[in-house]
Amino acid sequence: MNSITRSQLTAILLITDIFSLICLNGGISAWTMAGYAVGTALQMIVMLLLSSVRLPKWLSLAYLIFFGSIQLKRLWSASDVTFIPSEASSGIGGKAMMTILIAAVCLYISSTGMKAAARSASIAAAVGVLFLLTDLTSALIHPDFANISASSHCGTFSGGLLLSITASGLPVAFLTLLPLVKNGSISAVLQYYSVRITVCTTLLLT
Repeated sequence: MNSITRSQLTAILLITDIFSLICLNGGISAWTMAGYAVGTALQMIVMLLLSSVRLPKWLSLAYLIFFGSIQLKRLWSASDVTFIPSEASSGIGGKAMMTILIAAVCLYISSTGMKAAARSASIAAAVGVLFLLTDLTSALIHPDFANISASSHCGTFSGGLLLSITASGLPVAFLTLLPLVKNGSISAVLQYYSVRITVCTTLLLT
């Protein structure tokens, strides 16, 4: 049976969240972070109410394909400022290279089964959090508080609220994977959203 733990569910979804934020274009401000945190908290309340809902497979598949196309567009937009150590890293060739590499990794991981994918996601998420903590520590050692006021015009509370909804494949992805959790749907909701608020607002901060 392809059952997973609460922590593995959190890792799988958190990777999607972080990928979306890394590909984000536009300004970020303290208001953006506040809106993102509030939006995530509201989603947690909704998911607590819907934790027993089971979605039809066709709806999950259709939505995830739609969300995947949005992620692809974000990836191509962000590729203009993403460095690939290759002579062909610029232009359409670089975008195609990134897309093919990411697609190959996703296909390989999905072919190994849900349990293997969940374990891989846990390792990747742990490494990502480690790098994020390193980045945060560096920012705290040499803080520049002038950036807070300088960024006030870069993002709004409503923009952060919208970002919290559109930056991931939730709620469909969450409800699709939730039945695979061994036990404790409510605790899985609380764990994921608590970690999401902490990690993603920290990522926006750094």
